[in-house]
Amino acid sequence: MVVVRLVLLLLLCGGCATSSATFPAAWDVIPLHPPKQYRAHWQKMEECSGLQRSFDAVRWYVAFGELKIYGKWAGALAWWSTDQIVVQAAFIDVDYILEHEILHLLVHQSGHPSPPFEKCSASYIL
Repeated sequence: MVVVRLVLLLLLCGGCATSSATFPAAWDVIPLHPPKQYRAHWQKMEECSGLQRSFDAVRWYVAFGELKIYGKWAGALAWWSTDQIVVQAAFIDVDYILEHEILHLLVHQSGHPSPPFEKCSASYIL
């Protein structure tokens, strides 16, 4: 099953990470063309939070391996920045991980302000 998911993932992905990326260069990431269910998660989080942002302006990436910062595990299954979301390959279809990172991008800050995290995210405690 994992092999099938990775093959499907590779079919959805294309090219190499661009030099304009703001995540650490050491991360093994490739661009991800977001599956249609990502837009549904995005809309759900917009509705719940009352915040809006362009889904189409976000660049999505899939990471193979741990997300490390300064050589140490970042403690993250996914990561966000101004206009991008990076998700580890094993979690690309885990709803609460995606929605959690989408909320970060919509709120546009680190930490877990409540609202909207307590109200909207199943992974509020992460």
